[in-house]
Amino acid sequence: MSVDTLLKRPQENPVPRLTIARVQEMLQAMSPLYEIVRLVNPGECFELSVTKNGKLNYGKNCFSVWGRSSRCKNCISFNACVSHKKFTKTEILDGQEYVINAMPVEVEMETGELMNCTIEMVTLKPSEIGESVSARDESRERSNYTTALYNLRHDLLTRIYNMKGFSESLRERLSSEPDADFDLIQIKIRGFDLITQLFGANRCDQLLIGLAQYLATLQKPYGALYGRIGRDNFALCVPHGVFADIPLENELKMLAGSLMGRSYHVHYQVGIYEKLDRGYSLGQMLDRTTMAIQTIRTQDVYAEQRFEQSLLETAVKERQILNDFDDALKNGELRLFLQPQIGLDGKMHRAEALSRWFHKDRGLIMPGDFIPILERSDNIYRMDHYIWEQAAKQLAIWEKAGHGDVSISVNVSPKDLYYGDVADIFIRLAEKYKINPARLHLEITESTIIENFDACNLIIEKLRKRGFLVGLDDFGSGYSSLNMLQNIQADILKLDMGFLRKLDQWERGKQIIKLVIDLAKTLDMAVVAEGVETAEQVQYLRELQCDYLQGFYFSKPIAVDEFEKKYFA
Repeated sequence: MSVDTLLKRPQENPVPRLTIARVQEMLQAMSPLYEIVRLVNPGECFELSVTKNGKLNYGKNCFSVWGRSSRCKNCISFNACVSHKKFTKTEILDGQEYVINAMPVEVEMETGELMNCTIEMVTLKPSEIGESVSARDESRERSNYTTALYNLRHDLLTRIYNMKGFSESLRERLSSEPDADFDLIQIKIRGFDLITQLFGANRCDQLLIGLAQYLATLQKPYGALYGRIGRDNFALCVPHGVFADIPLENELKMLAGSLMGRSYHVHYQVGIYEKLDRGYSLGQMLDRTTMAIQTIRTQDVYAEQRFEQSLLETAVKERQILNDFDDALKNGELRLFLQPQIGLDGKMHRAEALSRWFHKDRGLIMPGDFIPILERSDNIYRMDHYIWEQAAKQLAIWEKAGHGDVSISVNVSPKDLYYGDVADIFIRLAEKYKINPARLHLEITESTIIENFDACNLIIEKLRKRGFLVGLDDFGSGYSSLNMLQNIQADILKLDMGFLRKLDQWERGKQIIKLVIDLAKTLDMAVVAEGVETAEQVQYLRELQCDYLQGFYFSKPIAVDEFEKKYFA
């Protein structure tokens, strides 16, 4: 999930991180030293103050102090915020020269979020500069001002507010109605790229214009403020409780039907943030509507979801995981764990490589708490590459120690296929650590192959030619399992543990497992059953001549040193 206002990764130039209370202390301490000291949100061009109850409050536009009506050219606060460096410049007002120092800070909200701001410190310097702009120049500037300001604040396609215009108008409304509660709504057109490919850019433009025109009809009856804030995103702000009375679903369906016809359904996703907090930036408010949208799982043509605080807590935790992930790789916090695979002779012959994260501050983090986050953020390939190398290194150590007959299997996820040549990576690892390729097994899930059939087939062919063994992981979990066996030349079939969980309750499951094992034997494939938990399962699978068994009945995943003591001693 991309959430801009949440915790950021450490930068090369660290930015001070301050609580709201600390910001207030600093502003009060510096105020006698400067003409102006203020906290600014340069992204939205507003001054911020701290209320009596310790919350941030948005005030006037920061550029208004210089007599301007829009963002300052080459705004140093914005530059400081983006570059994480201090900036200094001068401004001329009424013949006086002012020196402005902008210091970037990260303000920590009570929710744990961070807001990128700057503290501006302004000093007055005597100046002899007089009127530098002629009356004619000033007249010319004013004549162009209205058009320029309109274009700056409006979307040129739909002619409604863009992000900047919506942001400024929202702040103006919140300031003019300080006692009123408002709801912020984001409307997203799902699959907009596909719609463009199917119907063309002109038809999609008509859809966007039509949606904007409909939102404009909500202004008078519902007190709506609206804008187009992205390519396929619109924002709507209405007084609290009013949104339920707006027939949004029916109107959007009618609009799409009139343009795209009845044979194709445009999908709309709506995120709702109720009783918005005035102390948040627009980015933080929109983040909440985006978080709500991201939790929508239904495939309905129209779906709504309201923001809940638990979503933010989850997002903050996810960002903390991603922030700490780089250090985890550098500092060896991600450790190789192994789960044994036991042969028919009752001895350990193979192991599956898994990972555990021993965080320097939080202790053990289980895979279920970080792997899904790495998958969603496209960072899973980095962890996989790390584990692959740790497995290859361990095989080299074992071979030197006289345990060269033990194999390790590693997992390949769908994202790995997009970040490097998987086959070349394994070939280089075997060469680097001088290991027998047949001892490093790859496990590719059935779903990964289905999604990337051609790429997976090429990888499997290339690796098998170089002596690696490839297994089909979670076999039986998809809908094309038999087609997989026909079209993919693999060496190992790994039964989906879902079958085994049902053995005690579902007798037919036993017959299915028997058929699968017999089929694999016919195709000269070794069979590994994972998720083995009971003695009854062990006995039944051994009767069927299942080659290797893996599961908690034998051992949970354990650290390498513990694994060696248990099986090599």
